[in-house]
Amino acid sequence: MSYNYKGISNQIRLRSKVFVPYVNWVNAFTEEELTLIENLMDETPLDTAMITKLGDDSGTGLVNDLRTSKVSFHNPNEKNNWIFERFNMVIDNLNTKFYNFDINGYDGFQYAEYHGDELGKYEWHTDMYIGEMPYDEEHRKLSLVMLLNEPDADFEGGDFELIQSSLNSPEKINLSRGKIIVFPSFLFHRVTPVLKGIRKSIVIWTLGPKFR
Repeated sequence: MSYNYKGISNQIRLRSKVFVPYVNWVNAFTEEELTLIENLMDETPLDTAMITKLGDDSGTGLVNDLRTSKVSFHNPNEKNNWIFERFNMVIDNLNTKFYNFDINGYDGFQYAEYHGDELGKYEWHTDMYIGEMPYDEEHRKLSLVMLLNEPDADFEGGDFELIQSSLNSPEKINLSRGKIIVFPSFLFHRVTPVLKGIRKSIVIWTLGPKFR
């Protein structure tokens, strides 16, 4: 689906920007809904997170020291379809307003836990494959991250950082429970080590045809 900035905007200068590194959305879910999502995530066993090696189409993934976390993957069903509908609304609105990327959608989301007793982390990386893509026929274009619990209260460390222009000056993005951040999948980002507690988050990679 291609977007052509449908509708009238009262912030037309935002539409003319060449590039917006990230945007956010707050209050997409109520506190009660966030708790319900947490409870749904607890129903699915977690696996050790794998890193996909470029050129490897075996589907087995690769465990290395780039990432230390536990994950589960969720596709739409009768119990969680309302969650997908809410994320769809957020992505659709933010893409139309800020990026105008040609995107189609996504099949599911990833739930991730970073544990303090393991110094859970995810070092610098991009979500978009550069070179031969091992799985998806389409490219990851927009990434979404939402925290399910509260920094400092539920965990320490685990900062989300993003590179805009210089490796020497990453920007810490202030996230809180339920706050959503959306950014182009080709930007480098990381989760710093969690020092205490468990950091819980949902990640979505929205797909579309090759950039042109």
